Amino acid sequence: MRTIYLTLTTLALLLLLSCCHENDTILTFDTGSKKLINSKLEFYSNGGNANLFFTTNKEAQPIISIDYLTRNESEWLSAKGFVDSGNGEITIHCDKNNTLNKREASIHVAVDDANFTIKVIQRPAGTANTTYDAYVVGEKEQTKEIEFTSNGKLTFSLRFDRPIWIKYDTIEQEEKVKLLLSIEPNEGLGRIAFIDVYVDGIKHSSISVRQQPATFSPNVVIPAVEAGSLYVLLGDEEANIRHIRNLTISGSLNALDLYVLKQRLFLSGLIARSYPLQLDLYETYILEGYKSYYSDLKIELPDNLPSIEEASLSSETFAYVDNIASLELPGYLEKIGPYCFRGCTGLERINIPDDVTVIGEYAFKGCSELKEINITPFSKLASLGDYAFATGTRLKSLYLPIGLTHISELAFKSCHVDSLYLDWETPPILKVVPKGETLSVPSGSRQAYESTPGWSNFKNIVEHNP
Repeated sequence: MRTIYLTLTTLALLLLLSCCHENDTILTFDTGSKKLINSKLEFYSNGGNANLFFTTNKEAQPIISIDYLTRNESEWLSAKGFVDSGNGEITIHCDKNNTLNKREASIHVAVDDANFTIKVIQRPAGTANTTYDAYVVGEKEQTKEIEFTSNGKLTFSLRFDRPIWIKYDTIEQEEKVKLLLSIEPNEGLGRIAFIDVYVDGIKHSSISVRQQPATFSPNVVIPAVEAGSLYVLLGDEEANIRHIRNLTISGSLNALDLYVLKQRLFLSGLIARSYPLQLDLYETYILEGYKSYYSDLKIELPDNLPSIEEASLSSETFAYVDNIASLELPGYLEKIGPYCFRGCTGLERINIPDDVTVIGEYAFKGCSELKEINITPFSKLASLGDYAFATGTRLKSLYLPIGLTHISELAFKSCHVDSLYLDWETPPILKVVPKGETLSVPSGSRQAYESTPGWSNFKNIVEHNP
């Protein structure tokens, strides 16, 4: 009888355990999710999202809580989940880590009576330190070594403005990486490459490597220039740049390019006469702004540089430059600003483009060697500022277009011209007229000029057919 009782008790217990087991919550994870739970979920410093997938025999929705294991940290994780028809998903979002500290947390998930924990680690913001962020090398073939220290895995990528001219290799040491550059010789204009530095696959910074141009000949042509690129193309080796005697540029120029020309190519004082320059900018177009064509190139500029408008030359663009002997201005130029060429004592000849409407005050004052200011009958010139043509006594000839209607009182102060050509039938009344030898006026207007104060001072007044 006792044996029968024990058997029945045992069967009852087994039946009860069986029923309890059938009611347990079962979670089955896919391979990737199981791996994360058994080890850890790791985020790089830029954060991101991660998903875990499982199946379950219950329709209970997940309950999620987060424990942050690093102190003094604001909440940087969020997690949400759902169960639908036995399929479950947990989505975890990690914010970007801008600190230099590693962050740790635990995410606890409960589905009915089952639970699991996900350990989360986020790497600190990547660092990559080197001595300089810009390097300049000569035109000859050479090698360059750049050493980095970092708190992560460093990788590199090169960008070029020309076909590939740098190759690189890396040597990894404890907490350091040496980047070995093999640089080809340069046979043309200056060029630049950028080294993008990545820490743990995330872009950290860029380093520039600028190579000086090959030795310049006396005659240099720089075609199809992009605005803001002369800083690289011309280089900054003074001895090399001084080889140039004739420079022709075509393409787009901005205020930065004009600043580079003035700083590197233009000279003042006694030394300037030893390096005379013929400059042809006729096929260029002037754009505003000091922006470099190379967006990652850092250029230090002085404060308070003059602004330059499109199709204009600003005040003092060429002021006190003594080595320019001849200048072809941009063909689409519309305005020559005040003081633009003041004191250019070496300038002997200049052509004023037909689209120029304004020549500002003091524009050519003190250009004591200026012999030719070439203005054509098709010129749109309409306004002259005070002392605009105060060039002294060497000017051989000058033509003033009929559309020139606004002449400041002192526009021709200190201006002597051997031969002056006018198309106005009625003499303009000016406080100061140019001094000179011969005045050529439209047919039938000679008598009017001979009787007008100022104009009558010319020794010879002759007529021409307009």
